[in-house]
Order: sequence, then structure tokens, then C-alpha cells
Amino acid sequence: MIFSILELKDQITTTVPNSTLESMIRGIEFMVSSYTNNDFVNRYSVFSNVTSTNGKLELSSIHLKAGDSIIIRNSDGNDGLHDIREVDEIDGLLRLEVPLFDSTQTVLKVQYPMDVKMGAMNLMKWELENRSKVGIKSESLSRHNVTYFDMDASNTVNGYPASLLGFLNPYKRARF
Repeated sequence: MIFSILELKDQITTTVPNSTLESMIRGIEFMVSSYTNNDFVNRYSVFSNVTSTNGKLELSSIHLKAGDSIIIRNSDGNDGLHDIREVDEIDGLLRLEVPLFDSTQTVLKVQYPMDVKMGAMNLMKWELENRSKVGIKSESLSRHNVTYFDMDASNTVNGYPASLLGFLNPYKRARF
């Protein structure tokens, strides 16, 4: 994942269940990748002809650990972004968040720059704190007036305020 639930809980306090937080983090990760057209692949950590049997990857590498994100390509049904849940110390097998089909594939390690991680963390904070307020333009109680951010089409990108996505501009790649 782009950042872990523990990293998120270091920044904010929330009562949202961990399973929901994990889904929200994955959604932000996919949004960042699709918005920039960038997979954030570490070009020096590409592993070819990796086999998967019994739902696990047979890859012994000191470059991968639990919590890392990988992209699987050129496989028979395993393609996509995956998180490493566990690394078996004895035989070096990697267990992902979903069981894999038996196949041979290319595995690429995903590494997000720190500014992308922090920007995604800010998106998550906004999601938790302000998503419920979307649609409220102004609120008045006696002498207390509150006006929220205008969320029309010119101010938003993918459902987030455009000002929160400025950190992604240096990472955008052309679409062909």
C-alpha cells in the first residue's frame, strides 16, 4: 500500500475500522496511479520468470518485505497491483493479499516517493474529515457562520479538491 494503517494512525485518530481504512487507502492508491498514468515502479527491482504455486510467489529476494506493493504483469490471471502480506523466512515464498493462480510472471516492485506518500496521506485526511461535508456550501447558527469549499466541476479532480492534487503534477506521464 502507499502507506500503512499504522502510519495513518500516527497522523490522525479515527474510529473507522481497519478493514474500511485499508479499502480507502487502496482506493487512493489506485486514484493516484490512474491520475498520473504512473505505476511508480522501481526499475532496479524487476524480476522476470517468477513462478507462483499454491497461491504464493516463489521469489526469494532481500528487496521485498511484508507491506511492500508489487505489480504483476505477463501472467495467466494474476496481473495487477498487489500487497505482500507475509514473507516466509524458510523458503522465501511471498504470500499476497489474494491467492494467486499457478503461473509464470514478471514482478515489479512499487516505490512511492515521500512527497507522494505525504500527499496521499493528506487526501486520506480530507476523505475522513471533510467527505461528509461535501455539498454544504454555507451554514449559519445565530452569529456563527461557516462556508465550506465550493465543490463544483472547476474546483475538483476525481472527487477531491484540485488544490490537494497539485503534488502529483511532477509525476504525470503522457497518455498514448
